Amino acid sequence: EEDFRKLIHPKDVDQALKRHSDNLKDKNPYYFNFYRLHHHNDKEYRHYEVYGFKTFDDEGKAFRLIGNLIDVDEKTRNEKLVKESKKHLQAMINNSFAYILLLDTQGRILMADNLSIRIIKKNYGVNPIDSKSLFIDVMPLNFKNTFAHEFNEALKGKHVKKEIERVTNEGYTQWLEAKYTPIYNEENTIISVLVSFHDITETKKAELAVKEAHIKEQELGKLKTNILSNFSHEIRTPLNGILTITKLLIEEENEKERKKLLKLLKESEDRLLYTLDNLSNFSELEAIKSNLNLKK
Repeated sequence: EEDFRKLIHPKDVDQALKRHSDNLKDKNPYYFNFYRLHHHNDKEYRHYEVYGFKTFDDEGKAFRLIGNLIDVDEKTRNEKLVKESKKHLQAMINNSFAYILLLDTQGRILMADNLSIRIIKKNYGVNPIDSKSLFIDVMPLNFKNTFAHEFNEALKGKHVKKEIERVTNEGYTQWLEAKYTPIYNEENTIISVLVSFHDITETKKAELAVKEAHIKEQELGKLKTNILSNFSHEIRTPLNGILTITKLLIEEENEKERKKLLKLLKESEDRLLYTLDNLSNFSELEAIKSNLNLKK
């Protein structure tokens, strides 16, 4: 027994002996223990588990133990690697710029970022990881219209992307880009779906602002065209009048008629000058506008 104890990792000895003692005192016939042992062919310690069966005497004390010492080093290291990988994945999820949830094929939440968990706790009073919640039961109402369809498409192996517009509890509009990504195992079978929601509200606002600016630019272009068309009409009309009256003056010999024609000529001249002045003012405004540095 002393030789065997020397094989146990120094940090495991006390707890291993305590478990051993507790096992012998327990009236349950089954025995279980675990510790790291020094392997004679290896400088490192390996993980072992002990599964056994106790025999009791007439006084109810365990006096014999039969069992197996099983090398579980690879299993233990793999479990440790899985735990570390899960921690790394959780850290990546929590530090991303999106809401991320991992769902099983039934739609239950397996993993989620901390912010999503806090929101679900606040709105529904449950921890979705501990209670194995269905995502559809703890999502905003305006997500439910499209979730089932997009989730089923992902289960068919499709990568789905969709934009969602919603009104938050605070009353402002939020735009989210939802992505559904199927996750496969080694047998190429879908075992889960990764769902992410990226806030694209600012991008969407910028797109809408560009569209509005483009529409206003088109409207201004049409307005400018109409204005120039009107100016062209306003110039052409008095100019035609001047040309016609001038021709009539040359041919008219009656003094009284000539005075009438001269009066009409003056009216056409004034109208033409007025139109040209307005056109000049319009050009000056355009020149001033192009040199302005507008800021909000």
